[in-house]
Amino acid sequence: MQAERIKKASVDLEIDFSEEPWIKLLTGCVIKADNENYYLVTNLHGFGYEDSYDVFHGLQDEKFYKDGDNYYQISLKYDGNEVLRLDSRSLGSVRPIYRYETDEQKQINSPWDIILFPLTAEQVIKMEMEGIIPLSLAPVDSFTPGKEVLFAGFPNNFLYTYKARLTEIMPWGNSNAWVIDKRAAYGLSGSPVIDIEGKLIGLLFASTENFEESVLVPVDNLRSLIEN
Repeated sequence: MQAERIKKASVDLEIDFSEEPWIKLLTGCVIKADNENYYLVTNLHGFGYEDSYDVFHGLQDEKFYKDGDNYYQISLKYDGNEVLRLDSRSLGSVRPIYRYETDEQKQINSPWDIILFPLTAEQVIKMEMEGIIPLSLAPVDSFTPGKEVLFAGFPNNFLYTYKARLTEIMPWGNSNAWVIDKRAAYGLSGSPVIDIEGKLIGLLFASTENFEESVLVPVDNLRSLIEN
């Protein structure tokens, strides 16, 4: 049952930058913070230059929110079809929510490697009509060693689902990350991870140094970002 839920909750994201020749591939999901607030959530590092995590397209430069030559577009796909397209030039006052922190030693973002795009009621209805299921957040302090989880993502633009278990809490920068016993592939960045109740417990954002396990943004950080 939850395997079907994670499939219907995961969306394929293509980030197209006007200034760059490539398209970034990410996985994401829609989260239901409460009865009124919904967000598209994925990894922040997908909005940086390929080899520089301290410059982000469209997030720190006001001109990306106005008509101009520099902008990005997010194509949200489900079941192979584009359901929604977000354009930084038309986001207006509905800005993405993020917290910019990096771990210079690891050259990758910290467990705050998340970005949330507020969604309108019309956008949510459109996605639900296409079969996309918004995820509710698990309670804080949901970590239990050995806990079974599921995640899904789009390596090579094909949807795969995985079973895994939580293994440990890892100190990472000035925060903590959660570790699962499965390796992440390219395209799985931003993959939602759910527990057996179908609640979102985290978001994939990196691999461990031995590349044998994956590291999650914990649900606690997601809640903190939304509430603050």
